[in-house]
Amino acid sequence: HIGIQGTSLGGVVATLSASLDDAFDRQLLVVCGGDLHGVLTKGAKDAKKTLEKLLGTGVKESELSDVLAPIEPLRIAHRLSSEKTWLYYASFDTVVPPEHARQLASCIGLPKKHQITMLANHYSGIAYLPGIIESVIKD
Repeated sequence: HIGIQGTSLGGVVATLSASLDDAFDRQLLVVCGGDLHGVLTKGAKDAKKTLEKLLGTGVKESELSDVLAPIEPLRIAHRLSSEKTWLYYASFDTVVPPEHARQLASCIGLPKKHQITMLANHYSGIAYLPGIIESVIKD
């Protein structure tokens, strides 16, 4: 059995990878979401730093959506199997605000039992990871 797990930006990578290749038995996405433009412009801490670095390369804010379009998970996440995908997001996340996780869940068509809210922030949610992995393996 082969699975893929991604957290934060890694969750975006896992979403894109699994959307393009149906080789994974399970997809586990943690504290990530869709609408990268919104995440970068509304998110705090790491999201804000990433936006600053991107703008520092010469990308103008008016070009941001076009620059991010090729890696926007909402563009292809509908290809993911909703029965093989789990999304865990943090209720107090200011880096990837929960509404972006919900957008991704909606795009995938995830059933409620595969959308789990953690009482955590973007960073403290790591404490849930051993239980998350065990839960996904058993399901």
